[in-house]
Amino acid sequence: MLATLPLRRTLLVTGLSALIALTVSCSSSNNNSSSNKPSNTGAASATQASAASATRAAAPASASAAAASPAASGTTAASTSGSPAAGGVQTVAKTFNPPGGSADWSSGASGCHGVKAPAGADAPKASDTGITPTEIHLGTTQPLSGAATSYVPIIKTMQACFAQVNAEGGIYGRKINVTVYDDQYIPANTVPLVHKLVEQDKVFAIASLLGTPTNTSVFDYLNDQKVPQIWILSGAPAWGADPKSHPYAIGWQPDYVSEGKTYATYIQQNLKGKKIGILYQNDDYGKGYLQGITKVLGDKGTADNPIVDEEVYETTASDVSGQVTNLKDKGAEVFILIAIPKFAGLALKSAADQGWKPTVILNSVALDPSLTGVAGGPQNVAGAISDLYYHQFNETDPSVLEVKDFITKNAPDVQMANFPIFGYMIGQTYVETLKRAGVNPTRDSLMQATESFQKWTIPQLLPGITFSTSFDNRRPLSCFKLAKAGEDGNFQLFGDTICSNP
Repeated sequence: MLATLPLRRTLLVTGLSALIALTVSCSSSNNNSSSNKPSNTGAASATQASAASATRAAAPASASAAAASPAASGTTAASTSGSPAAGGVQTVAKTFNPPGGSADWSSGASGCHGVKAPAGADAPKASDTGITPTEIHLGTTQPLSGAATSYVPIIKTMQACFAQVNAEGGIYGRKINVTVYDDQYIPANTVPLVHKLVEQDKVFAIASLLGTPTNTSVFDYLNDQKVPQIWILSGAPAWGADPKSHPYAIGWQPDYVSEGKTYATYIQQNLKGKKIGILYQNDDYGKGYLQGITKVLGDKGTADNPIVDEEVYETTASDVSGQVTNLKDKGAEVFILIAIPKFAGLALKSAADQGWKPTVILNSVALDPSLTGVAGGPQNVAGAISDLYYHQFNETDPSVLEVKDFITKNAPDVQMANFPIFGYMIGQTYVETLKRAGVNPTRDSLMQATESFQKWTIPQLLPGITFSTSFDNRRPLSCFKLAKAGEDGNFQLFGDTICSNP
């Protein structure tokens, strides 16, 4: 079916500056995994409008003409001299014509705030599936129970962000209503739940579904249905590998291949002569990191850094001590650990219990305070090497204090840590995306909006790291810095910023 999918090309057309209101509504999460009920049960039924028949296809000739003749298209260079938004954020030029008009596009995030409708804007209408005059209906599945519950603060913080936007008038008079199902981080659960969101709940888009195996399980289905799968919470390389065949998906975080290549390069430069052992999750998430590692070192490592053993774990496992024993017995001196927090912690604790003290290279998606507890204490995390691209919860940077204050006021049941910061950044990204998609958004204009970010700033990102997308670039964040865990288990940055592509 993919071969017949029409391909959209973004047309560069005139966009008039306007102010518009952002509206968002979320309900609290339902952690009842046995019933798989949505976290909101009062969602209004979504309406299918005639605009939903629009495809993401555009005549290549038209696209070429628009690109060749900026004057004719009415597009202009991005401006930093326009009216500043909150916090000194500037307006930027629009790269397509949002349906119904839109508010001024911002050069950076400035919190979770509503935007008022501009004078002369079109009246909100039922412009596509999941869009009514008063609601934007999004859907997602999350690991509300099971092996990956450490990530739950992400969706809770996103919901709190949307709730604040709703309280301030929402997006163009609409509230964001997010239906959340518990898939327990099990792809076999994700598939029927996403089908339900699309076919019964009639959501506008699948919003930040978490996990590589879970997203992979619905990747082709959502693309075939032309349902946006946006700001995916996974760094698997698939989301940006072939935008022409999968134009309805886009990631958010750095890709795993780039991170894996960085780990391997660090080993080559700093741990020459050491034998390598690898433990990774047995799915596309773990294999993405492995792909990056072997791009640098080769499948069997190098003469200076041979890979003496590779072990895998399943997300249904309760223990990984056997795999750790195998790595130790093979003489590994460098332990590359590609795991979500639960299994990373179990592996580190097992290594300590066995008296094995390798140099640990730990993937960034495991970095949360919950790791220390599972690992048996900060002493079992100390010395590990990883990478970071956003400020950490224990910093005193103003952007971190902003999130802490937000959580205290809007999500008091969420403990301040790294993942709430991550969720806050994602929430702000949705506010700008939905603003750019237009007063009367369609699924196509939503995708155009996701592809329109150029060096967009998010205060919580590390200095010098910005957020950029296009039709061909679906990996918005490509830079990070290495970090090392101190005696307290917290990670401290070192070295230069690393920017990489798979």
